[in-house]
Amino acid sequence: MTAGLVIAAGTASAATTTIDFSGHTAGQLIGDTYASYGLTFTDAAFFQCDGGCPPPNPDNGWFAANPDGSSFTASFAVPQTDITFQTVSFSSTLAQAYNSSNVLVASVADDEGFPISAQLDELSGSGIAYVVFSYNGATNGPAITNLTFDAAAVPEPATWAVMLLGFGGLGAAMRSQRKQAISAV
Repeated sequence: MTAGLVIAAGTASAATTTIDFSGHTAGQLIGDTYASYGLTFTDAAFFQCDGGCPPPNPDNGWFAANPDGSSFTASFAVPQTDITFQTVSFSSTLAQAYNSSNVLVASVADDEGFPISAQLDELSGSGIAYVVFSYNGATNGPAITNLTFDAAAVPEPATWAVMLLGFGGLGAAMRSQRKQAISAV
């Protein structure tokens, strides 16, 4: 299991995944760190809490935020229907979920102060392709932790290679059968 990731039991094609953003370097851009789970970030970096993350790790937890305090985006390889997350203390986070046609399908605002609770914010809607986390006008910009979603089953490079070899072998067999059928006539 990768640091910063919890995978719950699920089907062979997808598993419920919770990202707690731990195990990285503070200030490091997140980008495609979680691409193998079907999640990429734009304009977000890793930061470590100093007593302001939600339970269970309020003193040393990790979170995602934009270094300049403005918005950041989480994009999903496979459309989602349910996404949950927690905000970080003193953040003022507006989460807006959009489908692949850029239509708003769900939103939630969280302005929790300190001490922060274990409140989960939920986005539910059909075909969520990406979520924009933006500033909602309180003390600090958006910051999230414990993001839960259904991970995409993204094949490893070796799996792609085996699949391509299989398709090539299937094509060769079909060509061979066709040649045999033609020569028999």
